[in-house]
Amino acid sequence: MGLWAGVAPLGYLNQNRIDKKCQIVIDKVRAPIVKQIFEKVAYEKWSGRKVYNWLKHDLNFKTRGNKTLTLSGIFRILDNPLYYGTFEYPRDSGKWYEGKHKPIVTKELYEQAQAQLKRDQIVRENKEFAFTKLFTCGYCASGISAEDKYKKLRDGTTAHYVYYGCTRARDRNCKNQYIREEELIAELVKILDQIHQSLLKRIIKIFAEVFFAPL
Repeated sequence: MGLWAGVAPLGYLNQNRIDKKCQIVIDKVRAPIVKQIFEKVAYEKWSGRKVYNWLKHDLNFKTRGNKTLTLSGIFRILDNPLYYGTFEYPRDSGKWYEGKHKPIVTKELYEQAQAQLKRDQIVRENKEFAFTKLFTCGYCASGISAEDKYKKLRDGTTAHYVYYGCTRARDRNCKNQYIREEELIAELVKILDQIHQSLLKRIIKIFAEVFFAPL
């Protein structure tokens, strides 16, 4: 045992041996991209959504079937221990094997990516961004998501930014760009400045009556 007995996952190709048993070999075109997916998450703390946008818009990356790699497909890659050399067969059997195939990533890189995914999940479950529930995309009407970004400055300090962007749930080809929270607030201030003061007071009164009325 140790030979993968199924369709090769992304980054590998199926190859028949002389004894007619199937094995998987490295896909020299896609394996480097698969490795970069793990590295982007583990080292650069990219979210699955950012990896998806990078593959789709920056690399125009396609699967063997000439399709765009889906967000769920990205998470399946990151969750698959076969990429560092081990697999369970049959699935959910509790029987694990050391594969005879060449790993694309190390076990350490795999585990670091897994740890980052868990941290991202905890943050998503516990953190609410100010504007994600207030707006939809002006281009395609999809929802709005937000991400924390950190940048190392020359003086050694780290700057923190929040970026808002379209989730592309309604239109995967939406070209709306990310915007920093400070820029979004500045645009909101401009809009509010254009509203007549009396109208603004009426809006505030309505909001107060709706959201702060006694039970």
